[in-house]
Amino acid sequence: MSDDDLAALDGVRFRIRVLDTGMSVSMRVRSRRFEPIGANDAVDVTFAADALDYARLAARRADPDTLFFERRLRLDGDVEAGLRLRNLLDAIELPSWFTRTRPRSA
Repeated sequence: MSDDDLAALDGVRFRIRVLDTGMSVSMRVRSRRFEPIGANDAVDVTFAADALDYARLAARRADPDTLFFERRLRLDGDVEAGLRLRNLLDAIELPSWFTRTRPRSA
C-alpha cells in the first residue's frame, strides 16, 4: 500500500471477532503499526467470521469478497475503512511456512 493509503487508515479502530469461539481482538492503526486497544473501546469497523474462514483467508485459500457475499464474513461499521483495512491485511506478506501445503498422510 502507498503511504497515502496508510495515512488514511491512521487512527482507525477495528475489532476482529471469531464467532465460533467467542474470541475477539481490538486494535487501531497508528503510525503504520497495529496497536491493541481495550476490548470495550469503541471501534470504527468490526469483522466477524468463524475461525476456519479466517484461517482460509490468511492462507489465501478463500476470497474475502466471496465469503462476504456468502454471509460467512461480516463487516459492520465504516465500510470504507473496512475495505481499506482488508486491502492492507491482504497486502501483508505471510511467511512461506504459513501458506505451504502439508503433505497428506497415506
